[in-house]
Amino acid sequence: MTRPQLIPRAMAHTERAMAVLDHLGLDTTVRLHMAVTLANYVRGTAVNLEPEAQAEQDSGLSSAEWMESQNSVMADILATGEFPMFSAMFATGEVELSLDTLFEFGLGRLLDGLAVLVARDRS
Repeated sequence: MTRPQLIPRAMAHTERAMAVLDHLGLDTTVRLHMAVTLANYVRGTAVNLEPEAQAEQDSGLSSAEWMESQNSVMADILATGEFPMFSAMFATGEVELSLDTLFEFGLGRLLDGLAVLVARDRS
């Protein structure tokens, strides 16, 4: 958002987000940065939804099916021994990497960080 457009509906969204944060006793500039940071995080993940939907339409494979189809390629790469972290991770069989898991993980860490900011500003 290097040159945000002054669009009333977008401004109304940010205004509402800032109002929700009003009870925290934070400066309006801090609330603006919090609201825009959250919006940018959501936007950053959302830009991947359309290409993913297009890839699914073009290939006829869901994201999970496509990942499954790549197992032999991944096995060949891991067999080189050059990627011990990936090898250890995939050896557990519990790897779930999707836009949803990435979004949820990142949002949790972002909110944790904002909670620290709020706690610091309140003390």
